[in-house]
Amino acid sequence: MVLIASRRDTVIDYATQVAELVEKGLPQTAIDADFAELLSIFRATGGISRTDDLTRLLADHPCGEYVSLARLIVAGEVFYFERNDALWVPMFQFDLRDLSLNGHLSPVLDELPKLDGWTVARWFSKPNPWLQDRRPVDALMAHPDAVVRAARAFAIGPIRPEGRPTR
Repeated sequence: MVLIASRRDTVIDYATQVAELVEKGLPQTAIDADFAELLSIFRATGGISRTDDLTRLLADHPCGEYVSLARLIVAGEVFYFERNDALWVPMFQFDLRDLSLNGHLSPVLDELPKLDGWTVARWFSKPNPWLQDRRPVDALMAHPDAVVRAARAFAIGPIRPEGRPTR
């Protein structure tokens, strides 16, 4: 895979550095365990980026007609979350070769109920019974329709894939 050079390395480098520190035993007072888990999980799909860094990166590498990160967020095409005094965007939402939007994401976000970005990020990062216990982030590219169904099931409520209630 050809990845964008220059600032892309800088953008995701912070998340990579934090993840490496967590693996080495960074005290939980410096970063909470949930955030550390997200850093680790999302690393395989491009990591996460601070919104300020990603905004500059998108401006430097426009794909077709330039659309700002703020407009993508307001339109509901991209989600972000707030953690540790920064706004973060999981990079699996973009094609890392050219920073175009991941075309499989929009139908999934449309099915999920209106949630805060942290909850959406956690949903993508947790094993899901509708995906044979794979994480939605890991299944999105290979099985986008299954991830859409999992999002729809999440929106409906706690029902197992076999159709039996969870209680």
